[in-house]
Amino acid sequence: MNRLLLLTIFAAALFCITNTVTAQKDSTQLNARDTAKTQISGTNSTADDDDFAPGLLFGVIIIGGIVAGAAIVGCIAAALLMVFIAILISAGIFSASVLAGFYKRSVSAGFKTFIILISTLGGIVIGSAGLYVVKKIFSLHMSSQNAFLFGGGGGLLGGLLMGWIIYKMVIVLFGFLKKKLQLA
Repeated sequence: MNRLLLLTIFAAALFCITNTVTAQKDSTQLNARDTAKTQISGTNSTADDDDFAPGLLFGVIIIGGIVAGAAIVGCIAAALLMVFIAILISAGIFSASVLAGFYKRSVSAGFKTFIILISTLGGIVIGSAGLYVVKKIFSLHMSSQNAFLFGGGGGLLGGLLMGWIIYKMVIVLFGFLKKKLQLA
């Protein structure tokens, strides 16, 4: 035990001695002057250049403005594309409903087609988004693609069922209103 203690003290002393010896400056460097910085008479500024180029700053500002403008134009183009796609989908749903009404020679069939198509598409969107949000909140072990597909499938079935229920409710409501208006 004493040997170990003695050896530890000796090693620590040796370590301290070697650090002080290597920390001393070389004697040739003691009188050398630092010529990298020179002081201008009476001021604290230094003559070294900080490599500031105003032209580069203006170039970065211009390029940043171009990039920001391109991003804004891209966002506007994407929004317009989504609005255009929504208009096309709406026109397709409306025309399919009108054609179904003409084919069956019934306004009721066209209305039923319209309600079922709208609720089905709404169910797909809500089901996909809903399962994706649930996946993120509860950390479900499923890929995002599967979440969108399974959510869309469930939303499709739920939308069909909801469309049929809404159609039946509207028919009952119209029958009730028709009966009330004829009695008055």
